[in-house]
Amino acid sequence: MSRQREAVLAAVRGSRLHPDAETVFRCVRESMPDISLGTVYRNLGRLADEGLIRRVPVPFGADRFDGTLTVHGHIICSRCGAVCDIPEDITRELAQRLGDGVTSIELTASRICPECKENKCKENKIL
Repeated sequence: MSRQREAVLAAVRGSRLHPDAETVFRCVRESMPDISLGTVYRNLGRLADEGLIRRVPVPFGADRFDGTLTVHGHIICSRCGAVCDIPEDITRELAQRLGDGVTSIELTASRICPECKENKCKENKIL
């Protein structure tokens, strides 16, 4: 694995905030100032294709990336696009209720995050 790909992987796995490509780029640039945004995009795509990270599509914004590979879903704010995890026990219970044969679950919920509700969100992109 190239140094660039290792740095991109470390940036995603080191974040609990489900970063987008631009955020990963800013993070990786701190240690690799010559890395390009295109290289970050390319490596994020390859890492997701290889199953080393998860791509989290955001309906109206940039895809986010998740380094947590255990079974869990996501909640996406319909105003700012913030992504957070649905607790694993909820996803696990759903898998148990569906029974044998379930190989994966992609669970996504939408809501307005608490910060957007209070108009305190710094990421508020769509109002």
